[in-house]
Amino acid sequence: MKRLVVSSRRGIHTSVSTSISNTWHGKPLQPIFDKLRPLGGGSVVAVVSSAHPRLAEIVISNPKSKNALTGKMMTDFSLAVESLKYDAEFKDTVAVCVKGSDGTGFCSGADLAVLKDSFTKEDGILMCYFMQDTLYRLRNLPQVSVAAIEGFAVGGGTELSLSCDYRVFSHSSWFHMVQIKMGLTTGWGGGSRLVSLVGRQKALHLLAGSKRLSAQECLDLGVADKISAENETLMNATVEFLQPFLTAPYPDAVRVCKRVIAEADDLPMMPALEIEAEYFKKLWGGPSNADALSRIASKKK
Repeated sequence: MKRLVVSSRRGIHTSVSTSISNTWHGKPLQPIFDKLRPLGGGSVVAVVSSAHPRLAEIVISNPKSKNALTGKMMTDFSLAVESLKYDAEFKDTVAVCVKGSDGTGFCSGADLAVLKDSFTKEDGILMCYFMQDTLYRLRNLPQVSVAAIEGFAVGGGTELSLSCDYRVFSHSSWFHMVQIKMGLTTGWGGGSRLVSLVGRQKALHLLAGSKRLSAQECLDLGVADKISAENETLMNATVEFLQPFLTAPYPDAVRVCKRVIAEADDLPMMPALEIEAEYFKKLWGGPSNADALSRIASKKK
């Protein structure tokens, strides 16, 4: 069976073996993968979108539980992220849309009804690390990522959306960080990313105050990047938002630009500059660069 590829705190290490030695926060993730895998139904799959050949989709489907993530779905999600980075079918994609299956909403976080009877406290902590790792790798994919939020993003679903580069909301959708109502805080990275996105004061109000936000309020705060029109489908709005990336002349350059920005977001200036130079060297003199220079030269004749 194809198994999970996990990351260390810095960098991604690949393996297709049935055992995993990598860790997150010093904890091995293989045991929690094995415990999560048989828990519950639902699915998370990665596919090339029918809307555009350069667009991939991660589709979340568990309609009976408002697209809450079962243990199986958490492992599906990690495998989907792995596929997007390494599988040949996605090598020409420059963007990925994370979405709920049609008409089912976006995501309502972890399916606690499935997990609560099977999990010890230590299991819960390892699940937290597992999802931090998954969403960290999602955020650092070479594809530009966008969460397409139809209906609702609740609890861990808000954290999932915040791990994407962008968020497009349907006009009637809403966003609600309900972790505090469960006697919890964010655990999948959503709190840290929210501070980076909206600032300390607003983030505290949204997380500790558990304020439910409309799509327009999300746009005003900077949580949303676009809202679909009332007569527009969310997918059409998402594809339109992604047009600058999808129609760029050199897809390989888009993917490298995404990596440059992701590294700069994580690293101090000097290491980020070193990595930026390495990516520049990979493209300089390559096929896309040579084609662009040839086009410029032909225009001058």
